[in-house]
Amino acid sequence: MNGETKSEKGISLSKGVARFSGGTLISRVLGLVREQVFAILFGAGVYTDAFFAAFRIPNLLRDLFAEGALSAAFIPTFSKENSDKGKQTAFQLANLVFTSMAIIVSAVCFLGIIIAPLIVHLIAPGFANVEGQMALTVVMTRIMFPLLLFVSLSSIAMGILNTYGIFGIPALAPVMFNLAMIACGIFLRGYFDPPIIAMAVGVFIGGAGQLSFQIPALLAIGFRFKLKIDFRDERLKKIFRLMLPASLGTAAIQINIFVNTLLASFLPHGSLSYLNYGYRLMHLPLALFGVGVASVSLPRFSLEYSSNDIDGLKEEYISSLRFSLFLILPAMSFILAGAFPIVGTIFQHGKFSYSDTIATVGVLRLYASGLFAFATVRITSQAFFAMHDTKTPMKTGVIAVGVNIILNLILMGPFQYLGLAAATTIAGILNMTILVFLLRRRLGRIGLRQLFVFAVKIVGINLSLAIGVLYICAKFGLNSGVVGGWTEGIMLLALIVAYIVGYIGLSALFGLKESSKIIKLFRK
Repeated sequence: MNGETKSEKGISLSKGVARFSGGTLISRVLGLVREQVFAILFGAGVYTDAFFAAFRIPNLLRDLFAEGALSAAFIPTFSKENSDKGKQTAFQLANLVFTSMAIIVSAVCFLGIIIAPLIVHLIAPGFANVEGQMALTVVMTRIMFPLLLFVSLSSIAMGILNTYGIFGIPALAPVMFNLAMIACGIFLRGYFDPPIIAMAVGVFIGGAGQLSFQIPALLAIGFRFKLKIDFRDERLKKIFRLMLPASLGTAAIQINIFVNTLLASFLPHGSLSYLNYGYRLMHLPLALFGVGVASVSLPRFSLEYSSNDIDGLKEEYISSLRFSLFLILPAMSFILAGAFPIVGTIFQHGKFSYSDTIATVGVLRLYASGLFAFATVRITSQAFFAMHDTKTPMKTGVIAVGVNIILNLILMGPFQYLGLAAATTIAGILNMTILVFLLRRRLGRIGLRQLFVFAVKIVGINLSLAIGVLYICAKFGLNSGVVGGWTEGIMLLALIVAYIVGYIGLSALFGLKESSKIIKLFRK
């Protein structure tokens, strides 16, 4: 086993997550600024629904080809190659994957651009009822399709860097994406008719920037890009074999959102926008903590499994799950209690009205109710991926998608877009339950009983804090839409700081060791 792998394992989970989450926090804050710019300039309506539908297409394929599936297949294989044969052989494999994916995904993008009208008709058939909406969606779909190529190559770069213990740079890379969209929305909208096309241009530029941002870090660790084509290579074949089932397993949430998009196109104008705004807010803590822990854990899981240390793998899994729940449950609790000031502060400006806030709050609360499940699915899937098993997460993902579709059809009638959000959360909880059960059956006892007791303590702590947030919101009118601007923003920030301090303090009082890890990180 080489030095790089040992040093990578030496990075503590909390430090790795801190590095990843630190970069992700900056990126996601800019993402919220991007959403603010979007809401202020374009509000919620026909044009925004067209953009979100168009963006959904490459976004779904991104999960199918890139960030989920490719990472799940590439990192365990690259990690083992690095561990067994050394850096240079591992880099040869990376170049092989870079070249192969560039060829394949470029072909997919070219085909997607050609058949964009057919794809849009499939994903949002209801747009045909509004003059010009279908054509606008097709135009923006074609502009944004190359995003798939950029994020596929970016995902390979992230996998290489993560294997070598570098988490901050890949997490910061989406900053370029957000900056490009913000800049295009503000400065280029006057050059397009309708102006929202500028945001699609921002997606294209931002995708290229996200890839370019990681290149200096790759060069710093000794990697050099070389054209290498050999589709008969057994390691490449293995990655593709792992990718196929992983594509469905890791994209379960995205596929659920895809179904929501299709059905929401038949609902009143603005429905798709509310679903998108709510999902984006929910995804902030999921990306910071759930995805953060999962991204740091995959190389660690892969190392334990490649060393035939199953007990070590189980310990790493439970440790990762504990840390994820310690971070994600308070975020979930705060969102449920403080949804109105969150949405109001971020979105209620310009063309985004208080009625839009009310609608988005309902969606946000329903999505946020499944945060613990979405995070657990991410981490549990990584454990299977480390064992070179991408079929099990695929099967549970397919079940979740089926349940989501059925619930969508049942709930969208009486509850409209709220029914679609609820269906996604219920399907996510089911996916989590089945996946954890199957992992326990495969590995044996993994400490779920102790984990449950741990989770109950966290829920109890957060319940008391959430009641306090609800009281303050009611006391100062933060739910009414009357308080706005800087006043609401400052009060929201004060609530967040007070909640964090209270949570860490109570966690330390109840003897939760994760609180001491957080305190040490703050001291450093």
